[in-house]
Amino acid sequence: MVKYKGIIKYYEFNNNPSQYHVESLKKTLRVNGMKIGQGNKQALFDRVVVCLNNQQESILKYTDKIVKIQALYRGYSLRGELYVCNLVPRVCNKLNNDSDFLTCDHWKKALVYYFAYQGNDGFYYYFDIRSLCKLLKTNGTNPYNREVISKATIHNMNLRLSFLKRRNISLKIEDDYELDNNSPEGIKRISNDIFIELTTHGYNAHVEWFNKLSLVGLKNLYRALEDIWNYRSQLSSMNKVRIAPPNGRIFTTKVKKIYINNDIFHIKKLLINDIKKLIFSGDTIDDRKLGMIYFITALSEVSHVCLLANPWVSIINTH
Repeated sequence: MVKYKGIIKYYEFNNNPSQYHVESLKKTLRVNGMKIGQGNKQALFDRVVVCLNNQQESILKYTDKIVKIQALYRGYSLRGELYVCNLVPRVCNKLNNDSDFLTCDHWKKALVYYFAYQGNDGFYYYFDIRSLCKLLKTNGTNPYNREVISKATIHNMNLRLSFLKRRNISLKIEDDYELDNNSPEGIKRISNDIFIELTTHGYNAHVEWFNKLSLVGLKNLYRALEDIWNYRSQLSSMNKVRIAPPNGRIFTTKVKKIYINNDIFHIKKLLINDIKKLIFSGDTIDDRKLGMIYFITALSEVSHVCLLANPWVSIINTH
């Protein structure tokens, strides 16, 4: 049997002198500041036993402190990770948007991918970190407020990505699948697309202003849009077709039917599908911008925060 010639560690020690070479016993005593002294192998072995027992007792004496230090370190490390991505109550309770622009998932659905930051406007914006990473490969601006995403935010994003990679957490994202436009997820994605389009063209608009409307608020929004489209704007049939081709037919459900309908999802679906045509379908950019103005005007009538953010609406309504 080959005998061990290295330094003996207390956690590897086997109480069998035949497994250790004399040189191993001497090295162990020497490293631990013990006298080698006189005697045969058994005497050396006995001294090593005493030495390792003392070492173990010393370590056990500080075990509670070691465990506490480790726990504090883990806690500090975890808190650091949470602050990097702003997964803390004071931010989660003040998010400007509660769903990701690409996946349309609520922030609570996959907390491991949560990432939020504060823009120059003071609002906190939530992203699935995978969506944000993909966005930054093609565009460096926040889709909600059109601000350039700061280097400090990108730095924090990269820190969080490194943390996830070290733990072998997948960063793949499936965003190319087709959503049913009449499903709740499809309506949510269209809503996000609409408000991203509005901010892209310089208008102050946040999807949460629409998402937070009550059933009555949605009904009043439909009434305002139907009134603007069919009466207030005094659009000719030709201009309606230019804004909402091919026939200019949007907001065709009678307002009376809307007010007796208490299915909030059905009303939201009617609204979103017509608003999408109003904003995206125009023949020219001017036609599309006109559709955007009509929508923001109507939204301002049911959302006070939208009116405050777009004071020009009050000027239009006074003329």
